[in-house]
Amino acid sequence: MVWIGYPLHGPADGAPAGGRDDRLGFLVGDVRSAILPSLERPLTMGALARRQVRAFSGPNAVTYHCDRLESAELITRHRDGWQIYVRRTKRGSALMSLFTW
Repeated sequence: MVWIGYPLHGPADGAPAGGRDDRLGFLVGDVRSAILPSLERPLTMGALARRQVRAFSGPNAVTYHCDRLESAELITRHRDGWQIYVRRTKRGSALMSLFTW
């Protein structure tokens, strides 16, 4: 038998990072929960990395997290010339709608 557990975050843990309600962050992690909402419209990987570098991590980490989001079918990426565009999928938008009021 294999058992996998994840720590649960709750009121005892204090306020979420930045004092904001970040239930999506509890589900997918801080970096991924910052990437998904920023894709209201398609962005290039470069633009996405510039946004996230200020917030959390470097461009290589953004690429890593985009790989994970793409494998979960929450985003898609496509190349147009030299640029790689990142877009939220219907599934990603549905997930976002669960966490926005």
